Amino acid sequence: MDSQIAVPMTVMLLAAVWMIVTMIRIVEFLRRRGRKINLLWLRVMIFQYVSEYRRITMQEFGRPGTLYYQMSTSGLLALAGAVFLFLALRAR
Repeated sequence: MDSQIAVPMTVMLLAAVWMIVTMIRIVEFLRRRGRKINLLWLRVMIFQYVSEYRRITMQEFGRPGTLYYQMSTSGLLALAGAVFLFLALRAR
């Protein structure tokens, strides 16, 4: 595999794993706070859960929690990796 393809693909996959782990941690945070989580609709409701996590941590600490920033950063990295992968495949 060409390194022009391997690097963005690796970045994209690692960022996606990081994002999934962060989603699980946010769901557990909300579950410990008494929020009912529907695991069947998690893929659809995750942005609502992230927004709720941000609201709760803003009330408790005065700033968004670290998981909010991790979710944003990993999503942007996955998107950037996908764009660079698309451009690398298109240039072939």
